[in-house]
Amino acid sequence: MIKTETQIERDFYSFVKNSDLGKAIRGKVYRPEMRPTDATTEDLIVKFLAGLDEQVQTGVVIFNLYVPDIPYTDGRMVPDRKRIAGVDSLIRRNRRRYGVLALDRCDTDHDAQRGYRATLHLRKN
Repeated sequence: MIKTETQIERDFYSFVKNSDLGKAIRGKVYRPEMRPTDATTEDLIVKFLAGLDEQVQTGVVIFNLYVPDIPYTDGRMVPDRKRIAGVDSLIRRNRRRYGVLALDRCDTDHDAQRGYRATLHLRKN
């Protein structure tokens, strides 16, 4: 049975939310457009980007990981690199459990107001 992108996203979201990764997130796991715009919590957004309908469906799922900054000794807010590395490691270790065979790329970005965000492009074969 071929699934729609909404069904795939829902299934992947539910799986991740109830997994060790979902439990490790200090905030919440969201579907796209559901995270509050003023959120300052550690959150994970699971989004289906694109897919191919073949005998075996393949696609790309994006994880947007938000980790709040922490205060540095001089009072500046800096990325919580230890926490980021821990969650990133958990994602990478468990990707086969999610049926993901490749991590296409990881884009990172830092915003002084919102903290660190990592976007992981996961390809499911």
